[in-house]
Amino acid sequence: MDLSELLDDLAAVPRLPGAMCRDDPALFDLARDHRNSRGRALTVCQSCAALEQCREWVLTLEPDERPRGVVAGMVINVGRPRQRQRHR
Repeated sequence: MDLSELLDDLAAVPRLPGAMCRDDPALFDLARDHRNSRGRALTVCQSCAALEQCREWVLTLEPDERPRGVVAGMVINVGRPRQRQRHR
């Protein structure tokens, strides 16, 4: 991705006044991958004043374009390979 594509992507993100994720963005990142953190992030997200506007925005994106992590009260895990169970 070049700089102009990144700037276009950032320009498309709504401002979301009052969004609680701005205070602790790391809490909403799947890289932390702690169930307790994810649960706290979901709780914060569900009580956020910007939840509906955020959800509307996220649902306009193609699934592979959606940000990963806890977003709009959902856990989005796009691009992460699923583990297959082997049967013998």
